[in-house]
Amino acid sequence: MRVDTHLPLPKAQPWRETEVAGAVFAAAPAFVASACGIVTGAFKGERGAVLATSLTLAASVVGFVIALGRARAKDRREAERKSPADLEGCLYILHAAVLAIRGLTYEERNIKKLRVTIHRVLDGPANRAFTVRQLVPYVPAGSSLSPDQGKGREMPSRCGIVGRAITRQRPQGMIRVGSFDDYMKVMCEEYGFLPEEARQLSPDRHAFLAIPLMKGQHVVGVVYLDSTDPTLFSDAKATSGAGGAGGAGTPNVVSPELVGAITTACGGLAPYTSLRYPE
Repeated sequence: MRVDTHLPLPKAQPWRETEVAGAVFAAAPAFVASACGIVTGAFKGERGAVLATSLTLAASVVGFVIALGRARAKDRREAERKSPADLEGCLYILHAAVLAIRGLTYEERNIKKLRVTIHRVLDGPANRAFTVRQLVPYVPAGSSLSPDQGKGREMPSRCGIVGRAITRQRPQGMIRVGSFDDYMKVMCEEYGFLPEEARQLSPDRHAFLAIPLMKGQHVVGVVYLDSTDPTLFSDAKATSGAGGAGGAGTPNVVSPELVGAITTACGGLAPYTSLRYPE
């Protein structure tokens, strides 16, 4: 299933285009004119003109403060309107749905097993690889080791299963086996990480899924899930052989039924984000 969707483009608004900047630019001529009038009146000894101009300047300052407060409030409302934070709500629902699909109750010991986030693919410079930026914090709150929950983190699109989901344009999954050193080696040799990048990976994660979100023929985002439980995404019907790295009978194959169910659930992002972030 292809999930055709829109996603907000994380782009900071230039200061000169904000309402606050407009208020400053609008007030500047009056301030300059009043200041020049005061200086001129003082130089000529015209005390009445200086007083009148000073009162005018004081009134302009009061008006500017009021206009500045309104402009800041309008900028905050606009920032909230463009914010991708509401996607966190979608991810909380997806998080609960995945646990339910796996037959797990929504309680703390199970909630901690899974975290979910969403990445936006950013256009890179000409002849350069794309960059992937994490749009929202990991869900649930507190599921990441970083203080900001990973929001705003960027990485090259060549890295990991997120990168593979982008290049192959289909869901990707992996279940980690062996030690963390074995995991880092796989990430470097098969998934495009540099050694220093691999060392920054979370050592407590053992299962990974990446669901690409399409717009036409291009991947615009990726829903990413990982778990501390190596069996959370596994196919119970598929097990490694007796000599497998995970041990005899240990499931180390991602469940295609689970991937299909999650991809279908992500399909709900398509109509929602197209309405929420129209182009």
